Amino acid sequence: MVYISKKPLKPETLSRISDLFIAHIAGIKTKQNSKRFIDEILTNTEKKMLAKRLAIIVMLHRKQSYSIIIGILKVSRTTIAKINIDLKNGEFDFIISQLNKTSKNASGNKSSNFSIWLDIMLGMRMPAVGKGRWKFLDEIKQKKNGVYSKI
Repeated sequence: MVYISKKPLKPETLSRISDLFIAHIAGIKTKQNSKRFIDEILTNTEKKMLAKRLAIIVMLHRKQSYSIIIGILKVSRTTIAKINIDLKNGEFDFIISQLNKTSKNASGNKSSNFSIWLDIMLGMRMPAVGKGRWKFLDEIKQKKNGVYSKI
């Protein structure tokens, strides 16, 4: 569980710290540095929580059922419902717009990197069990000419 101190910061102090944090994130130029920053600043639990929240937002936006989301992400119905209310109230419009941005790959097709990754890794297209079950990822990677390496 994430721990937050019960001792509140002054609003101006919190605002200044938040501004510096955002400015630092915005200044990170490479995927490698972004990963290192995230790994150093967030615990594994925090990373999982944020990743699951993002996946819930996307899956709800794509009209996935609660039961599918629960089965794939192992989250509670209450968690999904809270995020769904915020989604309906427009809380995640910017996130959705960013995820809907497309990138043109070498074959000229447009596809969202996150969208492709989510389809494959969260089970909407889970391969059968057994040797070579992930071989199709290599084939997709070759066809998409590096789309996955940019995620």
